[in-house]
Amino acid sequence: MEHLPHSKLKTALNMLPKEEINQSPESALLDISILVVEDERINYRLLECMLKEMVASVEHAGNGQIAIDLVLNNHYDLVFMDMHMPVMGGLEATKILKSLYPKLPIIALSASTLTEDINSTLEAGCDGFMFKPTKRDMIIEVINKYAVC
Repeated sequence: MEHLPHSKLKTALNMLPKEEINQSPESALLDISILVVEDERINYRLLECMLKEMVASVEHAGNGQIAIDLVLNNHYDLVFMDMHMPVMGGLEATKILKSLYPKLPIIALSASTLTEDINSTLEAGCDGFMFKPTKRDMIIEVINKYAVC
């Protein structure tokens, strides 16, 4: 498990509610697994960089079909799902995943600010919506709300 440099560790620890983390540096990462479904590699890498400072496991799927295959064979505490991807988009993948795993939290990722686009993600079964580019404080809020018990 990769550990944070002391300065980043202190910042990360201060950003999370005290009851949800252990204060020792060895366990600074939350023991949760997140799947990021994103076809644009740079968007994935940006999200991955933020997540790897907070959680134990981050995996990547380049489209909705790969995401379904990964979820069928692995455990994830949270899924960040891009909506517009080749092969299978986020809306279709979310509907399938929610039919199989209704309690799996799926958060839509999109640059669209159109109300109908946001509503369509929620109608497909997404538990929440995040605008791209994503901000660290929003990621922390989503993790605390959906993945930390």
